[in-house]
Amino acid sequence: MTATAMAAQPTEVLDELRPRRQLVLVDASPNTEITLAAAIAEARRHHATITLLAVVPDIVGDARRCATIQPGVPYPAHLQEAADTDAHQRLHDTVLRIPPDIPVVTAIRHGKPEPAIVAELAARDYDAVVLGAPLHSCN
Repeated sequence: MTATAMAAQPTEVLDELRPRRQLVLVDASPNTEITLAAAIAEARRHHATITLLAVVPDIVGDARRCATIQPGVPYPAHLQEAADTDAHQRLHDTVLRIPPDIPVVTAIRHGKPEPAIVAELAARDYDAVVLGAPLHSCN
């Protein structure tokens, strides 16, 4: 006896996506420019709100787990404060570049990007996540 795979037949034609709440990851990479431009275009088109998310490494937590505090090395709390300040500044600078007619919310999470994005998605109601792909050179 052989099994035949059958594709499910669509019951209706899909309509255009109308994201009203977009989550946009903001980091120091060149991808942020392209990602932000795409999010702004969609926000204008659909009167959407953009949430800018910055993910900061959990320097203090990592140091506790690894017990790596050594003489002459900056304290993890100082490094964490500097990283947090940088993220706040990056978000502030990004908000200033978004047209004033687009509502913007900012959020900061600590840890690795993937779990932080998932946690943000679980915490709030988003319609779309706008992420950039790594840029590669042809050389």
